[in-house]
Amino acid sequence: MIAALKSLLPPGGTSSPSGRRTADDGDGVAGEPFAGLLYDDGHGEAQVTVDLGRPYPSAAVTSCPDKTLVSYDNCTTGRQPDNSVLTVVQGYVHPDKRLPTKQWDAYLVRPDGGIFQ
Repeated sequence: MIAALKSLLPPGGTSSPSGRRTADDGDGVAGEPFAGLLYDDGHGEAQVTVDLGRPYPSAAVTSCPDKTLVSYDNCTTGRQPDNSVLTVVQGYVHPDKRLPTKQWDAYLVRPDGGIFQ
C-alpha cells in the first residue's frame, strides 16, 4: 500500500512511511489496513494516510458533519460520474485548534456501499 500511495502523489519528497497489511500483522495489535507517510512538495510537510475498511455507516460520510459537533473550515460533498459520493472535510488535527495543524479527510462511498477513507 505504501508503494501504491507513493505512486499516486505528485512530484516531491516522501519520508517516514508506515503501514499495516491486514487487521492483525502478527504483532497483537488489531486495526484496519493503512498506509501513511510524510509528503513534502517544497512548501512544507503534510501527513498523508489511506485507510481501508468500513469504519462508518455510509450515510455518516455522504454529508458534511454538523459544525456544532465537528470543527472544520470547509466541507464539500458531491456525486461522482460513477455514482459514488465523495465528501472532503478540511479541518484540524486538534478540534480545539490548540495547534494549527490542518487535517483533511476524504471519504469515497462507492455505489455498492464500500468506503475509502
